[in-house]
Amino acid sequence: MRNTFLIALLAVLGFVGFQQWSGYAERQRVEAEAVERRAKKVQAAQAKAEKKAASSSNRTKIKCAYCDGIGRLTVSLPSGEKKLTTCRVCNFAGYREIVMPPSSLICKDCKGMGKLPDYKPSKNRLRSKACELCSGRGFTLARPLP
Repeated sequence: MRNTFLIALLAVLGFVGFQQWSGYAERQRVEAEAVERRAKKVQAAQAKAEKKAASSSNRTKIKCAYCDGIGRLTVSLPSGEKKLTTCRVCNFAGYREIVMPPSSLICKDCKGMGKLPDYKPSKNRLRSKACELCSGRGFTLARPLP
């Protein structure tokens, strides 16, 4: 009786051990595939970034003039209280990158951001609207393109 119990116990432990070993091998295979996929994504992203950098020599990084590059603003409400809010012009980034064509100038109204702050007193909210001078591009053309 005791030998039968020990044999059954060893059989169960062997089965459990086999299951854990086969699960371990499967996890190792899945991890290896995930690492390979991540490496391919990183290579693709690097190639894309290099291609983008090579094709955009006129890329300009502009600091947001409304939040001074911080991404947050202190807004004075009509009730007199002050509220810290996210800058709606740069959407909390603090800057904007634009590709400017040759012979173009940074827009004087929006200072290159393409948006202007727009306060709606009825809703007590700071919003943004597209700049009318540059149509949201952030730059104006010094002379018309042919």
